[in-house]
Amino acid sequence: MVRRGEIPWNKGKPWPDEVKAKISIGNRKPKPRLRPLSKEFYENVSRKLTGIIRSPETREKIARARRGTHPSEATRKKLALAGKRRVISPEHSEKMKAGWREWAGKWPKPETKLETRLYALLNRSGYAYQKQKQFGSRIVDAYVPELNLAFEADGAYWHKDKKAQLIRDEYLISKGIEAVVHLTEIDLKGVTLD
Repeated sequence: MVRRGEIPWNKGKPWPDEVKAKISIGNRKPKPRLRPLSKEFYENVSRKLTGIIRSPETREKIARARRGTHPSEATRKKLALAGKRRVISPEHSEKMKAGWREWAGKWPKPETKLETRLYALLNRSGYAYQKQKQFGSRIVDAYVPELNLAFEADGAYWHKDKKAQLIRDEYLISKGIEAVVHLTEIDLKGVTLD
């Protein structure tokens, strides 16, 4: 063992000629090559890994597919039909909406600061209102049944997409609401909480 600051015993000493010869012979020896594996070996590996032995015809089909050949016209039609089936059908869409309505009814959202200010404003107005009223698949922040008006407290982050808001408002109006009143953060900023 060499300690720090000490010189190793063999530092600067030349290698003997016979050691150099052995090292050079070792470097010149050809590396052993792997022998080609038999078909039986590949079949055994396939059987152990997948439990399936593929026939030569099946292996040839797989090989052709991997070579990049193009699918036949019949295969292309099948793929196109499968892609069309992935589009949500009206029945599936209705099931999804029903599931959303059920989920929304079970877990009411916690109030945001803007909604709390909106409720304070509606309390001062004297009108009776309902919090988180559901219309179809949509929920409004507050609904005043006497006036048939829906109120939304629009935060800057969640309500930036005006086009989506317009589509949502049209949906709510189609469900029988007279109008949807949107109050922004700026509108509700001066409302004090009671």
